[in-house]
Amino acid sequence: MGARYERDVEPGEIVIINNNAGVPTIRSIKPFEQCNPRPCIFEHVYFSRPDSLVDGLSVYDVRKRIGAELAREAAVDADVVIPVPDSGVPGAIGYAAESGIPFELGIIRNHYVGRTFIEPSDQIRHLAYVSNTMPIAGRLMESASFWWTIPSCAAPHP
Repeated sequence: MGARYERDVEPGEIVIINNNAGVPTIRSIKPFEQCNPRPCIFEHVYFSRPDSLVDGLSVYDVRKRIGAELAREAAVDADVVIPVPDSGVPGAIGYAAESGIPFELGIIRNHYVGRTFIEPSDQIRHLAYVSNTMPIAGRLMESASFWWTIPSCAAPHP
């Protein structure tokens, strides 16, 4: 694409980029009065793509660090760390690295179904999740497993 990172787009800001006659120009319009920023943790753990920068931080790296911190604060006796795709993968990698528990894929996400966590009710979220994911045969064991899910919720799986 030939683009380079300049800065984050501020909340409420409109950025217009032109390349007239080979001369790139960037114009910023801020039509709303300034207010105190109120960052949302979901930008880092769920909404943003892992290859994005949010507030100058790599989303992928933030998710890995959250997983590592979870391993320090909530250690479990588990055989394997299996992420819930897709947002949970970097966190599970961080958890596995910090805890020394092996990381394995065990669930595949259907990429043709939209986001499931932002559905309005638990029942709809559960139905969307079930239709959105499939286990890899033989990977989900009867023994203790550890699941990383979003947002920062983790629980031993019996």
